[in-house]
Amino acid sequence: MVYKNSEKLSRPRLAAYSAPQLLRGRGAVFLLCAAFAACASFPKPETFYADRKDNFALMAPGAVIYFDADVGAARSILERLSLGEFGGGEISQFLGMTDSITAALYASGPRRFLAAASGRYPSGRGGVFFSTSKDWVRAKSASGIQYWHSEKSALSVYLGASRAYVSDADPFAAAPGAESPAVLADIKADAVLSGWMDSPGAALDRIIAALGVPLRIPADRLVFGVYRAEADRVSGEVRGSAGAEAAENESYRAVLRLETQSGTQAAALARIFTMAKLASAFIDFSTMESGADLASLAGIFLSNVPEQDGSALILKTEIMGGRDIALLFNTLSLYSN
Repeated sequence: MVYKNSEKLSRPRLAAYSAPQLLRGRGAVFLLCAAFAACASFPKPETFYADRKDNFALMAPGAVIYFDADVGAARSILERLSLGEFGGGEISQFLGMTDSITAALYASGPRRFLAAASGRYPSGRGGVFFSTSKDWVRAKSASGIQYWHSEKSALSVYLGASRAYVSDADPFAAAPGAESPAVLADIKADAVLSGWMDSPGAALDRIIAALGVPLRIPADRLVFGVYRAEADRVSGEVRGSAGAEAAENESYRAVLRLETQSGTQAAALARIFTMAKLASAFIDFSTMESGADLASLAGIFLSNVPEQDGSALILKTEIMGGRDIALLFNTLSLYSN
């Protein structure tokens, strides 16, 4: 899976784009496929998902990472994530129309990513474009819902006036969908972005090894929450006044909850991170390939003494910018492949 940082982009306004700009290639994914939405003979997403208990139940099981986010508050993180072919300027344009998003990243299987979003989407023009473009064809989900698919763009999309479903395969997940851990309800309170990762041990092992400390991490699950920090500055930069400029300089703190099978394992894990913290003090990351990224990861995992909570270990980061938070999730996903 390829991950890349997007350059600073201002919050897009639909009126600022000409019709050819909006209706070109993969950019068309952000327009609505309303052409078939009025066909009463086909199921609608709201009917198909009527019995799902939360947004994570709209995701298929087996993902590397699940997360949901308040787009306005977490935009500087989200713009730096790449969901397969869905990234860079395209995701920036999409986020400009979106209020909240739930997504899952997959290392294997029929899809690499799946996203469900709520926002305000221009439904009128999309159907006309999709129905006349040679690059987009109608497809039918296993759920019976019709959507548009482009082999050229490697994207599948269903967009309604206030809901969007996007994937590189079928954008609708069969029942029962993913089940979020119970502890997430507490962690996501006040979080701008939250979620979890099942079986994170291998990815964490590779990250810690890259930091110069080859140790095994006995973690069964990683549950995380990202919160706005009280500080108004990140690396000396003053936050902007509005829109994407303000989001670009937003500051955050992350809380990572590493769950193990027992209190004994959690205590052992605490010792591992303490050892890694001590060892990293003698490492000059500036002399290493990707040294800046490694230094950022060290700041995430090794900046504070871990706290044990029963069979779990709590790691709290220092204040950091959206780039560093995005780096964490990109690296975890990449190292899980």
